[in-house]
Amino acid sequence: MSLFNAFSSLVGQLGSENTAQPSAEQHTAATQALVQQFSSQPGGLSGLLNQFRQNGMGGHVDSWLGSQPNQPVQPQQVEQTLGPDMLQNIAQRAGISPEVAKLALATALPMLISHLSNGSGQLPAQANQGGGLAGLAESLFSRAV
Repeated sequence: MSLFNAFSSLVGQLGSENTAQPSAEQHTAATQALVQQFSSQPGGLSGLLNQFRQNGMGGHVDSWLGSQPNQPVQPQQVEQTLGPDMLQNIAQRAGISPEVAKLALATALPMLISHLSNGSGQLPAQANQGGGLAGLAESLFSRAV
């Protein structure tokens, strides 16, 4: 099952229980915007994971990278780690509100990192380089839409 098929399945399950959850399209848009944001920054997604580690969430990051079940992240933890300016930028790129962006990223980020690392404990080299990350994201998202 592809990453974004998993999003759709998850969102479908959540949507039947709670109509306040972001749609599959919003999850995808927020994740694409996050990847775009970090593809232009030194360190790529590894830089993002370091921000989560510095915010006391090293165990979460380790679970996303490893083969054990992903520890969930709360929307407030996403906002606290990214900061309001970056969250606003990501939301604007995605065409959604910051509130929807942090909800979507709380679901999507662990899945994205887990998918990219494939349980290896680390991200592929492309995820740590701006240009490589953009190409990696493009290949992931081209399969989703």
